[in-house]
Amino acid sequence: MAICPRHLNNYRSQIHQLDMANVSNPIIFDQQYCPYNLCSLDKASLIQISKVKIDNIKGTSFSQDVLIFACSTTKPCQDVQIGNIDLKFTGDPTLGGATTKCQNVKYVSTGKQNPPLFAKSSAPKPLPR
Repeated sequence: MAICPRHLNNYRSQIHQLDMANVSNPIIFDQQYCPYNLCSLDKASLIQISKVKIDNIKGTSFSQDVLIFACSTTKPCQDVQIGNIDLKFTGDPTLGGATTKCQNVKYVSTGKQNPPLFAKSSAPKPLPR
């Protein structure tokens, strides 16, 4: 059984120096994730994701979307730092290269970003399901 907190003011995470080898879905922060259908998807998340640092991540991914932030409209992800990402897509070459997607995330980037990061916007964009 999944435990779903009613309120969580800060979620902090640091991801540093990872080498990935042909993984699926390398980096995902998803406030809309609902395991075992135990959640109400018509209500916005009450969890605030902030103070996230992602740095020095490299390698390969079998899934095209290598970095996804699916954040809440009422509690957008904020104070997110992304630096030195080098992830390559190893799946179907006809699909193109690696991509990033976001919804409602406020971030700063440093260093090299491959693939280029998503547009700095709070406007929702479609995410894969």
